[in-house]
Amino acid sequence: MATAAVDLNDAALTLAAAGRVLWAEPGLAAATGALGRAAGEAAAPVSTRHWRDLDDGPLPRPLGSWRSSADIVQAQLLQLRAALPSGCEALVAAVPSSWSARQLGLLLGLARDAGLPLAGLVDSAVAASRRPAPGRELWHLELTLHDAGLTHIGQADGASRDTAQRLDWLSFQALDRACARAIGAALLRASRFDPFHDDGSERQLYAGLAGWLADLAGHESRRVSISYRGSEFAAEVSAAELRAAVTQAAERLLQRLRALAPPAAGAVLQVPDRLAGYPGLLESLAGLPGWEIVTLEPGAAALGALRLAPTAPSGALALATQLPWDRPPLPSHRDKGSVLAVVAAARPSHLCYGHRLLRLDGRPLRIGSQLADGEYGLQLPASLQGLSRRHCSLVLEAGRVLLHDHSRYGTRLNGVAVEGSAVLHAGDRIEIGQPPVELRLLAEEGVDAPAP
Repeated sequence: MATAAVDLNDAALTLAAAGRVLWAEPGLAAATGALGRAAGEAAAPVSTRHWRDLDDGPLPRPLGSWRSSADIVQAQLLQLRAALPSGCEALVAAVPSSWSARQLGLLLGLARDAGLPLAGLVDSAVAASRRPAPGRELWHLELTLHDAGLTHIGQADGASRDTAQRLDWLSFQALDRACARAIGAALLRASRFDPFHDDGSERQLYAGLAGWLADLAGHESRRVSISYRGSEFAAEVSAAELRAAVTQAAERLLQRLRALAPPAAGAVLQVPDRLAGYPGLLESLAGLPGWEIVTLEPGAAALGALRLAPTAPSGALALATQLPWDRPPLPSHRDKGSVLAVVAAARPSHLCYGHRLLRLDGRPLRIGSQLADGEYGLQLPASLQGLSRRHCSLVLEAGRVLLHDHSRYGTRLNGVAVEGSAVLHAGDRIEIGQPPVELRLLAEEGVDAPAP
């Protein structure tokens, strides 16, 4: 049976057959009726959420002739049908783990109405996982236009979905916005021109973003320019500025991966190939102790979904969450000794406040406007706005230094608000109060970290 597979990730709806990618279009639709890339270039309202928010209820505001997100999805399914290879008898769909049972049911109905020979559904993280990681944990990171998924892949008897977390604060759009804001700030500094003050100049900024990021690969700076009402505004944008913006946008992901604390043998994180286009992101991920980063091939989920056997036309479709391995195991790029050395070196030994150093020696270190008698810690001025009496604490747990936030006002780690607790590494910055007091985490060179 001639089979094709599609990955229903709205960042790139991707069709594959016979081991190669045949077609890819973003999940976009414009009020003009344009779809995919053409919609992104249209000077008209554009929908980007119809796949994520798939529903047959009415839209808050109609988009052209479309009255619901289901209408728009069906239009893109018809676009997909036109791209099917000749003789295709069965189509398998890889779907994000965040989709509800109701959305899957809607998809089946829409696919049938669009004349698609849908004969299988598979979790997209499982579909993209084709190589085991012997002796290590295996995780899969998937980004869509509006959110991300972090899935732990079971490795017994093939790839299976173990646990899945939805990260609604990370997406391709969030990374694009971070880069666009950095470029917009550079234009504002250089020419006093704010590209975000007008829809037309903002569209130019986002239209040029992919090309500018590609040009910056391997270069320290790049000239960007935008034309507006007959005038050209330009600025030199540095790779360092964009790396800082991207790292800030991904900080909560870095904190989440630190907290997962891979075992001594380490863990592998599979990431989409598109992440390589964001300056510094793969380097930040690769710097996480104990983690190996594997960049997947373009269209990985669609290509991997081809190994799902199609269901007979009369059979009921169920979401598959396990598939056999079909490629050789991933080699280890670190031996145990190197992983352990990185983990030990990454644990901070001191907290720095101005010219003062406080050793992290295993005792809880309290931070706030008051310390109890005999309590070890850092007492900050009570006049500092946004400071609680017992604001936060640094403790040693299971060989890691953890930050616990106890305050009403919040504590920031590397510019991102801490949600309860976070794992600390040397080089991290803690910010408290307003204007923020900055505390730095340092590791003493040539000295072993304190024993737990």
